[in-house]
This record gives sequence, structure tokens and C-alpha cells, in this order.
Amino acid sequence: MPQMFKNVFGVLALVITVLGALNVYGDFTHVETLARETVKEHGEAFLSQVSRNPISHSYLFVIKGQSSVKVTCTRSMILAREYSCEKE
Repeated sequence: MPQMFKNVFGVLALVITVLGALNVYGDFTHVETLARETVKEHGEAFLSQVSRNPISHSYLFVIKGQSSVKVTCTRSMILAREYSCEKE
């Protein structure tokens, strides 16, 4: 029984690690597009800074003629499901 627990725990840890790495290093152009749609009401936005971690992605946009707007996009479940974005 203890060996089975070690195996299950090892596989679970590996899956979480892979999902976390994919959330940071994967292709997330669709998330950037979603973030742009969040700030489009302010006018033309230029992407200034991107920060990604396994839990969320943060985008800093400079709005033409205005200040900057930070948008944070997170998944509906940690490491899984679709992203949603909010202005800060």
C-alpha cells in the first residue's frame, strides 16, 4: 500500500509540474487577444509588458494618449479550463 501511494503521488506531482510549465511556456496568443479585448474600450492599446506564471498571466498595455492599464488573466480552475481577464 505505501508503494502505491508513492507511485500515485509521484505521477500526480509530475502532472502538476507539466501543467504548470505549459501555463508558462505554452503558446497563449489567444489569452493576449482576450486581454486586448478587455482594454479595447479605452482606445488603441500597445502591449508594454508581459508576465506569466503557472497561475496567471499579466499584461500591461499603454493606451494611446492615456496612462497604462494592467490586465490579469486567470483560469477558472488552477492550471486548467478557460482563461478570463480583468482590468486592475
